[in-house]
Amino acid sequence: MMTNETEDFTIIDCCTDETEILEIECEKLIRYQQDKEEELDLLAQYISQETNVPKSSIFTGEFNCRIENWHKINGEYYYFKPMHDSLSFFNELLGEVISQYFELDTVHYKIAKLKVKGKEEQYGIASKNFCNPKYTYKALIDYVCETDSLHIFEKDLRILDKIKVICKSEGEFRLLQDDLKKMFIRHFYNAQGDGGNGQNIFLMSTPNGIRLAPLLDYEMAYIGYADLHRCFWDIGELDVTNPRTIHLFRNDTRFQELLCKLMDANMNQFISEIEDSFKIKVPMEDKSHYIKYETRIKELVLENNLIKRKAS
Repeated sequence: MMTNETEDFTIIDCCTDETEILEIECEKLIRYQQDKEEELDLLAQYISQETNVPKSSIFTGEFNCRIENWHKINGEYYYFKPMHDSLSFFNELLGEVISQYFELDTVHYKIAKLKVKGKEEQYGIASKNFCNPKYTYKALIDYVCETDSLHIFEKDLRILDKIKVICKSEGEFRLLQDDLKKMFIRHFYNAQGDGGNGQNIFLMSTPNGIRLAPLLDYEMAYIGYADLHRCFWDIGELDVTNPRTIHLFRNDTRFQELLCKLMDANMNQFISEIEDSFKIKVPMEDKSHYIKYETRIKELVLENNLIKRKAS
């Protein structure tokens, strides 16, 4: 049985005497109330001004109210996410390590405990706000909705070329395109679900142009084992059995480099890294789960001849 199927799992089960836990204390959590929408909107606006996080990512209504997740500690804002199963927890920690492996900026996690007055303690993960006050951040899906040349639900990775319409120079376009290529291969390796959601991908406007912002939210990973060949997001689709995608991968030098990097990835090493870094223990059944997924992803690369063989 997988550990995440155990109803009484808590993060503390994976911790050791050396595990560092960030403690977050607050009087009460601010949750959605229909008759308080104006107050919540003002509070979200305040947090947005303090953090430079787009307000739409903090609060838009009943089904998008993340005000309770933001906590200010010693002058710094942290986003706290409670974790109720082992795989969601390990997915987040591994997601950070895997993003770094593919040379992508990412949120950085701490194991955390939330203490709300009069309530039971919650364990989870916390990440410090990464938004630079000098940059402007916007969800990728917002660019898609605002630009006629970009469309959602494409059957392939055409967004890699179409994203040029939001860039001001060829150099800016090439850098942003490279960011997205790394992200797509990273998400393929990670069997990432909602990480490809345009709401979970942020672009940042910097003095040097638009770039991919640090990645976040790796919880929905390593699911759908039977459909690992196909990652479908609202910004495109990566289907390694699609002839168009195969042709793109085989004839793009950068994708060839990234696929070789994927084949060199070592899940055992990634697991050891989070165990050493966070001073935790990953149960053997969870390790086996991740190894199984990595093995199948690499099999798909070989079965579909995504990497050209070098001439002997």
